[in-house]
Amino acid sequence: RGPLTISVVESGTIKARDQLIIKNEVEGRTSIITLVREGTRVKKGELLVELDASTLQDNKIDQEIRVQNAEAAQINARENLAIVSSQADSDVNEAQLAVEFARKDLAKYEQGQYPKDVNEVNKRIALAREELGKAEQTLIWSIKLLEEKYLSETEKASDEIAVKRKKLEVELAEADLRLLQDFTHPRQIRQLQSDVQQAVSALDRAQRKADSDKRQAQADLTAKEAEYTRQQQKLQKIISQLAKTTILAPSDGLVVYATSTKGGLASMMKE
Repeated sequence: RGPLTISVVESGTIKARDQLIIKNEVEGRTSIITLVREGTRVKKGELLVELDASTLQDNKIDQEIRVQNAEAAQINARENLAIVSSQADSDVNEAQLAVEFARKDLAKYEQGQYPKDVNEVNKRIALAREELGKAEQTLIWSIKLLEEKYLSETEKASDEIAVKRKKLEVELAEADLRLLQDFTHPRQIRQLQSDVQQAVSALDRAQRKADSDKRQAQADLTAKEAEYTRQQQKLQKIISQLAKTTILAPSDGLVVYATSTKGGLASMMKE
């Protein structure tokens, strides 16, 4: 301000040597609430323009809720991954124990129970044969005593019945041995081998399911983390936009509107 000396006799526009272009950086359409008058001299940090921030304030509140929900979903996904991993490991361990027990049951029968059963039946056969031999000797003496009239026919008949009973016991014991060797043993072996195979298959399924469940839970956590990050970035963008609704003077100078300079919202002639 002051006297202006016209020393150039040519038409044109006077421009400041140092000029700062100030533009509206808020996205979308917004309204001006406060605007400094053109020609005003301002100091650095003084308010130039205040834009309507009500919509952005509402968006900020809504976005903060979205961030909180995304954070909660992320925490739940992380907890779910821990639970799924623990349960998967437990299922695999249980399946591994089932395989171990099935194999031990097979070895126990092959190396312990079956030899013991055979031994017990063989003992029964040996004892029955021994008793049969005694009964036959008794019958031989009974026949001799009957011939010499020292024994009655009834007593001899009783000894014959005893011999038949002992023979039957030997036959039954031998039949039990054949049944054990030819039928019970093969069937039991097949059953225990099948149990081992079933346990191994169950272990394979448990491992595959555990891996699948873990991958799915991890993928869900990764997605929730990405969503949380995305919502945080959107919130930060809104906060940044809110900050831009208040435009302060970057330096001391004179305010000139964009309609005069064809620049931006306004420009300042820097002093």
